[in-house]
Amino acid sequence: MVRMRSPVQFRSLAQMNVVILGVYILECRNGRYYVGSAKNVLFRFSQHENGKVTATKYVLPVILRGIVPCQTPAEARKLEWKIKKSKSRKVIEQLIDQYPYRG
Repeated sequence: MVRMRSPVQFRSLAQMNVVILGVYILECRNGRYYVGSAKNVLFRFSQHENGKVTATKYVLPVILRGIVPCQTPAEARKLEWKIKKSKSRKVIEQLIDQYPYRG
């Protein structure tokens, strides 16, 4: 498992338009989770919300459930890959509990 950082309060960061680098977890209309990584998670989420991402445009609306902050884009991609490789809903829900987004 990848070492995790402490949870961060993202509500105020979103209001200040701060760029958040990391892995994000979306809950889709069909109840499934979508995991992705981005240099600007909040901007990427807006693309998902507006139907501009092929992977999620047919399962709208999507809800941003969690963000795991990362230091580098490479670290974010590596963590995303590990989460997807695990194919475990339990792992994803544990991450949501550790790194919730309350925006």
